[in-house]
Amino acid sequence: MYRSAPRVDQTESFTATFQWAFPLAWGQAASHRDWMKMLRWFALVLVIALVVFLGGSFLLPDAIQVKRSIPIQAPAPVILEAVTNLETWQDWEPWGPTDETMEVTFGAVRSGEGASYSWEGSRIGKGSVEILQVEPLAAHFRYTFNENARDPAFASFQIDPIEAELCAVTWTFRGELGSNPIDRYLALLVKPMIETSYEEGLSKLKNLLETAPAGAAE
Repeated sequence: MYRSAPRVDQTESFTATFQWAFPLAWGQAASHRDWMKMLRWFALVLVIALVVFLGGSFLLPDAIQVKRSIPIQAPAPVILEAVTNLETWQDWEPWGPTDETMEVTFGAVRSGEGASYSWEGSRIGKGSVEILQVEPLAAHFRYTFNENARDPAFASFQIDPIEAELCAVTWTFRGELGSNPIDRYLALLVKPMIETSYEEGLSKLKNLLETAPAGAAE
């Protein structure tokens, strides 16, 4: 009985023939397909990472908020004078010692409401601070950084008397971050630095006022 020869798929036959006749070209084509597959996987991973990065940023706070307190053995008016006299800030503020190139330029008013100064340093950059309001037991400030007046930050000192010459001094800071995802992630690094600076500044202020001769700070 006559049997027909098995049918060979022409595509498979051509592929086999091409591999046999042109092994180098076939290897290059296979390598090219592998690279394209890798690139597609890389693009997919990149898109997923970008989505996670952007989506995660909206779960982060939209502002930096810092609050630090310390008890200071001094009358409230003495403490208020110390934090609202910008000329004496260099005696206790925490930033100047970290940048030897820092230069300060005072405004027309140096103490009380309306007082201001600007600074510039190779490490801490440019900025300015202004006293917006002074109350009997509080003072409120506005900061600008790197001449960005559109996005200021705000700080306050709150003085709460505990005894005749013992007060709890609270230093707060708030800076809006908006919806910029990079700013929100950077805030995770910046906030601990501000917290450390505030703790150092309050400690220096406490030491300055508690070791000053009687009447010297008045």
